[in-house]
Amino acid sequence: MSGRGLAQPDFSPLRHTLRERYGGKGWVSVADVLDFVSSDETLYHNGQVKRPVLKPMEEAGHLVVEESKGRRRVTFRDECRIRFRAEESGGKDDGQLDLLADG
Repeated sequence: MSGRGLAQPDFSPLRHTLRERYGGKGWVSVADVLDFVSSDETLYHNGQVKRPVLKPMEEAGHLVVEESKGRRRVTFRDECRIRFRAEESGGKDDGQLDLLADG
């Protein structure tokens, strides 16, 4: 059997939207992000957030996770708090990291 299957959705627009909405604005809970994603403001549902969106964003350095006891890297409990790095000026996600402001 070949490796054919359903095509994966393109999550880059959602990654961009999350960085645009939350980038540089401090800590936000994963539950709040899930609520936003499942709202009428996006075309995605909250089941499409943790593994396909937040995990690669953490691995790429586009978000920081508040460390808590027992947390494993690239896992996101709903009560976990995350901070998105602001996008480069111009609003393009060109893969380059920017500096995370203190605070």
